[in-house]
Amino acid sequence: MTGNSHEFRKKEEKSRQLIAHEERLELAREMEIRRMMIKRKRRASDVPIEIIADELELQKGNVSRTAKELNIAYASLSDLVERSVLLRNVIIAQRESLVDDAEHQIRQQVQSGSLRASIFVLETLGKTRGFIKKAETDAPPDPEGTTRMKVDLKNLTSDQLRQLQDIMKAADDPNIIDVTPEVINE
Repeated sequence: MTGNSHEFRKKEEKSRQLIAHEERLELAREMEIRRMMIKRKRRASDVPIEIIADELELQKGNVSRTAKELNIAYASLSDLVERSVLLRNVIIAQRESLVDDAEHQIRQQVQSGSLRASIFVLETLGKTRGFIKKAETDAPPDPEGTTRMKVDLKNLTSDQLRQLQDIMKAADDPNIIDVTPEVINE
């Protein structure tokens, strides 16, 4: 029996060595796969969409930074964004938030008396109320680069007229805004 016992122990030892060797190989394979995953970008479809949406919010809708943070190929994430209503909505919400922030900043500047901000608002939002930017063709170019504009005062509200009056009073140049009525030949 000692011979059988000795053989049994040898087989058992060999079996343990084989199992240990297979476990080391499996561990090495897993480590190699992890290394490849770190080096190689993942496809966006391999990441749960909720995680991508959360990261897009954290990155304020920036697709490039989101792809980098999640180790996703940019092209893959861009394609997924085009197909996913959820991800498109996250980006739209972030852009709307940015516009809200910009409008808030402009409002603060207008309220603090910034002529540049006031003119910007009139040029962009004031169009519906008759405010038009007009290039002067008969006047020589202004060396200071001042923009000349035309405002139809009839279309302005009383608050806007007061703001315009305040701007004119605050300006060093009393002719900064020409309120001379335009003669219309009919």
